[in-house]
Amino acid sequence: MSKKYKDWVPEPESQFNLWQGNFITQLQDPAINTIANIPPAKMTVLLDLQADYEAAFAVCPPHTFGGKSLNTARRDAKKAYISGEGGIRKIAAQYLRHNEELSVLQRVEIGLTLIKNTRTLVTPGSEPDVPLISAKSNSVGTVTFTFSEGGNTKSRAIPADMHHCMVQYIITAANAEPPSGEDACNKHVEMQKSPYTIDVKRQNAGNRLWGFAAWVDTRGVIRNWSAVFSCIIT
Repeated sequence: MSKKYKDWVPEPESQFNLWQGNFITQLQDPAINTIANIPPAKMTVLLDLQADYEAAFAVCPPHTFGGKSLNTARRDAKKAYISGEGGIRKIAAQYLRHNEELSVLQRVEIGLTLIKNTRTLVTPGSEPDVPLISAKSNSVGTVTFTFSEGGNTKSRAIPADMHHCMVQYIITAANAEPPSGEDACNKHVEMQKSPYTIDVKRQNAGNRLWGFAAWVDTRGVIRNWSAVFSCIIT
C-alpha cells in the first residue's frame, strides 16, 4: 500500500503558522508577484484573512488554556484563511498551481507541494521524516552537505528510527532549470554523519549541484523525498 500523500498545506498548527508566513512573503516577492499576477483586490482579501488568523493565533496559540471560545475563534479563522472564499487554496488554484511560468524552484519557495510519481515532495525540515538539509561548496571541487532532524544541530543528526540520510544529486550548468525530481538525478551519496563532504571534481567549478534528500530507515526503506536544494560549486 502506498503511503498517503501529505497535504501541501501543513496540518500541525505550529508548522502551518510558519508556512503561511512564508507563503504570503513569497507571494509579495516582485519576481513571483509578477508571474502570479494576483489582482490587488484578491490579495487584499487574502491579507485580511491572514491578519484575522494571526490575531486569533496570538491571543490563543495552540496547546494553551485560552478557553473554548478563543480556541474556536482561532480554528474558524484558520479554516477561513485556508479554504474560505479568497483564501489560500482558492488563490493557489487560480494563480499558482497550474501557472506554467512558475519554475520548480519558485514553487518550492512558495511552499507548494510537488508530486512526483507516487511520492510527495515536501519542504526540507517541514515534516519529521524529511531531512533539513543544505549544501555548500567550501573549497574547489567539493560540496559539503549539512543535514539534521528539524532544528537538531548535533553532529550525528539522524532520527532514532532512521539509519542514514540519502541524497540523489545531479550537476548541471549554473543557470539550468532544476531537475523535476529525484529520479532525474544520476548520482547519490549515503551519509551517517553531518557535515559530510564529497569530491565533485575540480572541472565542475562554476556548475550547480541540485539534490533531493530522504531518510532511509533501519529496514532500508526510503522515506519521503525533500524539495530540491542546490549550491554553486566553487
